[in-house]
Amino acid sequence: MTRSLSPDELIALLDGWAGGGVAVRIVSPPGELVAIFEGRLGTRSGAKDPSAFWALEAASTPTGAEQPGLYLHPGLIDDACLHTGDSVVEWRQAETVVNVRRL
Repeated sequence: MTRSLSPDELIALLDGWAGGGVAVRIVSPPGELVAIFEGRLGTRSGAKDPSAFWALEAASTPTGAEQPGLYLHPGLIDDACLHTGDSVVEWRQAETVVNVRRL
């Protein structure tokens, strides 16, 4: 069973998970796994405005110009839900499914 979340509730939930370990799964239509990564979820930053952004801090420091993390793009979030057990949140963003599990 799942509980639907509004975009504001999704942001609040991810804010509450900041500082803890997470695994992130990216799934594209028609349900094919594209990527999995894990790390410690950072605090939400306004640096990527208008998108909400949480850095994903891995055990090793990134050496390139890209900063790993989660982006929530305003107006593209659909079908956000919290799964039973309150340890997995999932949403659709521009036809891609993002699934975040607390570790």
